[in-house]
Amino acid sequence: YGNLIYDKYRKVYYRFVYPETELEAGRNYMDVWQLGRSKFTVIILDKSMNILGETIFPENIYASNLFFIREDGLYLSTSFVKNPNYDDDKLCFRRFDLIRQ
Repeated sequence: YGNLIYDKYRKVYYRFVYPETELEAGRNYMDVWQLGRSKFTVIILDKSMNILGETIFPENIYASNLFFIREDGLYLSTSFVKNPNYDDDKLCFRRFDLIRQ
């Protein structure tokens, strides 16, 4: 498990979860560990820690350790070293909206 963060605007918690991943021997994974793992999900919890939903994110796109919350949503960084659009000169984020069903 990773971070558990509170969204005061929507009154929910986001729990970052990392499924089991196999690592290739002999590779340096320090950059990936600092920005977050390739595979992760975010579980959405209410104030009583009941699960409201879960989102599985595509591999190698988002830096799961770079995020922030604003009034308009949760922002996750797309500046992940394995992202095909990664640019060392830019720090980019994408907003995610919580949609209640």
